[in-house]
Amino acid sequence: MKKPLLLICLIALAFTAHSKDYVITQFGVGSDSTKLSTQAIQNVIDKAEEYGGGTIVIPKGVYLTGALFFKPNTRLEVREGAVLKGSDDISNYPLIPSRMQGKKASTIMQRLLMLIMLTVLV
Repeated sequence: MKKPLLLICLIALAFTAHSKDYVITQFGVGSDSTKLSTQAIQNVIDKAEEYGGGTIVIPKGVYLTGALFFKPNTRLEVREGAVLKGSDDISNYPLIPSRMQGKKASTIMQRLLMLIMLTVLV
């Protein structure tokens, strides 16, 4: 009974040992809700992936952003009082070729989906 429990604890420790927090404000991201922070936040996500992954931490404040692309082994933590505010400018959400139900999604459909996502974010 003790050996399996010890093994489980060691495995859990191995998975959490590499997890690092990347607090976006420590990487120069400001909480000015009128300034677009997309690229600065994306740089933090990319840095986390470069170093093996970790948790992207959004501290208290309002951060204006467009599309963010999370990478393998990265997670998002939005702390109490923190808001990721979606930009109202559709150009901050790039068109990406995609497929819906096995068929290419039209540009109009992609824009419509982005507007719906934007509405949900705001």
